Amino acid sequence: MKLKLFLLMIVSLSSYTYALDCSLPCGAKELIACAAKNNDTTPEDFFNYKLFHQMNIDGFCKNPTRTNLKTVQQKHFFDKFCQSKKGSYLNYDSFIAAAKSFPTFGCSGDADNRYKELAGFLSTISEETTSRLNNYTNDGLYFRYENSALKGNSLNHKTSYFPSNGYMVAVNDDGEVSSSSIWFGKPSGSTIMDLEATPETLIWGKVDVPDGYRLINLNKVIAPSYWVGMGPIQLTGGSIIEFFGWYNNNILKDGAQSYNISKFIEQYMQDGQMAFTGAFWYWMVRVGGIGYPTIHEIVTNQDKPVCHDIGVATIIINGGCRGYNPGRLNYYKYFTNLFHVDIKPVSIPIQKKGKIITLNSMECGEQLKRYCQQ
Repeated sequence: MKLKLFLLMIVSLSSYTYALDCSLPCGAKELIACAAKNNDTTPEDFFNYKLFHQMNIDGFCKNPTRTNLKTVQQKHFFDKFCQSKKGSYLNYDSFIAAAKSFPTFGCSGDADNRYKELAGFLSTISEETTSRLNNYTNDGLYFRYENSALKGNSLNHKTSYFPSNGYMVAVNDDGEVSSSSIWFGKPSGSTIMDLEATPETLIWGKVDVPDGYRLINLNKVIAPSYWVGMGPIQLTGGSIIEFFGWYNNNILKDGAQSYNISKFIEQYMQDGQMAFTGAFWYWMVRVGGIGYPTIHEIVTNQDKPVCHDIGVATIIINGGCRGYNPGRLNYYKYFTNLFHVDIKPVSIPIQKKGKIITLNSMECGEQLKRYCQQ
C-alpha cells in the first residue's frame, strides 16, 4: 500500500514538473509547482498544507460558533452561503482556475522577483481572510465574508461598507446594471471607470448614461446587508461593481450589456474560482486613481526595486498600514521562506522638501506609496 501511494505521488509530481523551467517559472501555477517540487510534495498539497491550512480552509462555514451567528444578518449569510461547496470554496483548484485568466502574473523579472509577487499577493489575501493560525505563519483562508460587519437584525441594516452616494450606476427597466461604466462624483463631473478595459482606465468627465438606462446611486441596487467584505481580497463599495463589469466583459464574454447584480454577488459568494478571480483582478487590473498604475505594475517595475516588497502593496490595498505588522509582513516572511527567497530590504534615498529621506521596501509608509505610484 505504501509503495502504491509513493508511486502515485511520483506520477502526480511528474505531471506538474514536465516541461517546467524552474529556473524561471512563469505564472501562479508554475511558481507553485516549482516550489512544491523543491519541497518534495505535490502542488495541491503544497497549496493546501504548506501555503495554507487544509483544516481551516473555508473555516467559518466548516466551524461556526454561536458567537459568530448572533444576528439575523449573520444567520442569513451562513444559511445561504455556507451550504454549497462547504470546505472547498477557497481550494487549490479554484485558485489555479482563476489564475489562468491572468497569464502575466508572476512573469516579470528574475525568479526571486516573481516569487516576491506571488508572496505579496498571498500575504494580502491571507490578511484579508485571516484566522491568524500559528502566529501568522499559516493562514487557512478563513472567511467567505466579513462576518463581523453583519451586526444588524434586519437585512436592511447598513453594514460599515455601505457605499457612499458618490458611486453611480446605470440601470435599465428590468433593474439590471450596465456593465460598461460606473461613475464616482456628480452627473456634471465624475470619475468615469471603464469596466471593459484591462488594466482599468479612469478619466474625468460628464456622466453619459447609455440609451435605455437611468442613473441611480449604487447603494440603491442591492440590500444593505450585501455590502460586506467578500472573497480572498474582500471587495466592497464600488470595487465589487468594478469587478462585476470587468468579469462580465472579459471572462463571460457573452455579449450581454447588463446583468442582475444581486445574482452576480450571490454567485460570487458561492464560487471559489470567482472569489480568487476577484483577488487577481484587484491586483492586476484595478487602479487607485486617474493615471495610477496597477499593483502588479508597481511591484514589477524593474526601475524601482524598492517597490517590489510587501510594504507598498499593503498601503495601496489597505489605504493605510493597519494589518501590516503583525499581519501582512509576517505572512510575507512565511511565504518567501517557503519559496527560498531572500527578502533583504531594499533602500533608496530620495529628496523630499529639500531633505533627503530613505525609503525601505519592507516598511509601510505614505512616502513609499507616493514614490512607487509616480
